[in-house]
Amino acid sequence: TDGYLTAKYVQFAQFPTLYHQGAGGEHQVAITFDDGPDPRWTPKILDILKAANAKATFFLVGVNAERYPGL
Repeated sequence: TDGYLTAKYVQFAQFPTLYHQGAGGEHQVAITFDDGPDPRWTPKILDILKAANAKATFFLVGVNAERYPGL
């Protein structure tokens, strides 16, 4: 690897079905991370989020959560 974190670009249909709940007005994005925690990537991701004052949701895998409880 080159040492960089990369994001996967996903293309959606031109007119996808969108679901919305909550107050509107501001442009917002939900950031999620799946299949963690991972000792290599989770700390880096957390540092980036902290530096950007950004929030995200992490979906954990039970075996990984048991293996790395400190993350």
